[in-house]
Amino acid sequence: MERRLCIAAISTSPLSALSYHPIRREIVSGHEDGCMKFWELDAGSVSRQVQHHKGWVTDLVYWADGKVLFSSSVDGTITLWSSILSPYQTIIVGCAVYSLGWSAHKCQLFAGLLGQTRIYSDSGFIPLQYQ
Repeated sequence: MERRLCIAAISTSPLSALSYHPIRREIVSGHEDGCMKFWELDAGSVSRQVQHHKGWVTDLVYWADGKVLFSSSVDGTITLWSSILSPYQTIIVGCAVYSLGWSAHKCQLFAGLLGQTRIYSDSGFIPLQYQ
C-alpha cells in the first residue's frame, strides 16, 4: 500500500478510534479525551469537532448509507449521531463499551462489553439479548 496522507498533529489527546465515511472522503477520529474530529481527506484538515463523551471514544461505526454514526465510550454510552452531527439518541449501557459492530442485513448493532456482547435492534435500539 502507498501512504497517501499523514496527519502529524491530530490532537493533544491520544487517538483511540478511527472510521471512514462510506460515501464522503472523510474520516472521523475518536480520542481519549472524548473528542471526535472529522477530517476532510483531500485537504487533510479538520472540518468539524464534537466533544460529547466523558471518557475514551472506543469505537466509531457508520450505518451503511453514512447517514448515521455510532460512537461508543468507556463512559458507558453509545451515541447515535445524525448526518448533521447532533446526538440523535444515547443508549446508556451502564458499563464501558469497548467495540461496536453493525449488521446492515439485520439492522442490528453489536456492542462488546467486558465479558459480554449486547445486541440492539434498530427499532428504538432496545437490547435484544445478552451473551
